[in-house]
Amino acid sequence: MTWGVILNNHRKQTRRRIKTLEGTLEMADFKPLGHKCRIASRHGKSMICTFDTDKEAEVLRLMRKPVRVTGEAQINPRSHRTEEIHIREIEPIDKPLVSAEEFFATKSISELAKIQGVKPLENPSVLIGGWPADEDVDEFLESTYKARSASTI
Repeated sequence: MTWGVILNNHRKQTRRRIKTLEGTLEMADFKPLGHKCRIASRHGKSMICTFDTDKEAEVLRLMRKPVRVTGEAQINPRSHRTEEIHIREIEPIDKPLVSAEEFFATKSISELAKIQGVKPLENPSVLIGGWPADEDVDEFLESTYKARSASTI
């Protein structure tokens, strides 16, 4: 038996699965033999993605914007980490209401309401309804309070 056969028997295959990633599309490379882009996730890590020529216009249009990509991910068999995603779908997403830096900044309720465009309720009657007719509110509240009291430490 040769060493090549022994090594091949112990080598694990790269796994593939469908994965979705959200982040900012930072850069793209449109080389004829390898379309690639980099997406910085909201968690601060960047992921290299590949895409086909039919996605060129979408990738170019979404440069430096928040996106959601879904595609076939290559998973490293040893580390179980995603190494690359081949994009099947790419779509723009709304920016978060606050940035990571602003999340930890101390703001008053009034400041938060202003940032988010929340205004005082002028007509409480707009809150009437909204509960499914086939659901009993009292049963729901009873089960909620039972669940809360059972989970207290």
